[in-house]
Amino acid sequence: MKKYLVLVSLLVAGCAKVGDYQNQCEQRYAKLSDVATCLDGNVRNDYRLSRAAAPKLYVLTAKQLGQAVDEGQMTDTQARVELQKVYLDLQRQDATSQAELQKRLADINESNKQLILSQPTYTAPPVQTNPIKTTTCTAYGNSVNCQTF
Repeated sequence: MKKYLVLVSLLVAGCAKVGDYQNQCEQRYAKLSDVATCLDGNVRNDYRLSRAAAPKLYVLTAKQLGQAVDEGQMTDTQARVELQKVYLDLQRQDATSQAELQKRLADINESNKQLILSQPTYTAPPVQTNPIKTTTCTAYGNSVNCQTF
């Protein structure tokens, strides 16, 4: 269950971190293709993001749109609008994944509770406070030997 919570946190944090990297790159560069190259470098240098599919797709989309602007196929504004739409789609997917994951975790918790409640409870046998004892005595001449059980 902890693995799922970590996964949800990584998905949400991953999307936010890509946005942070993009903001940093946009402050340094004016051209979208330069922003995309900067973003690519930041994502590649981030161990967690470099292994996730969503950030890679976002970077590739940014590069593709930057190239389209450089080749005059679309304006810078059009490309940035398209990139922002992709970013929002990724955030929505993360939110949907998080909601589904939370529902699954709640279902797992509920089934665990039911499993625990359905387990038989152990009741210890009662302890005898005054156990019945038997005494056997044997006489040998002038002496008597007794044993109690």
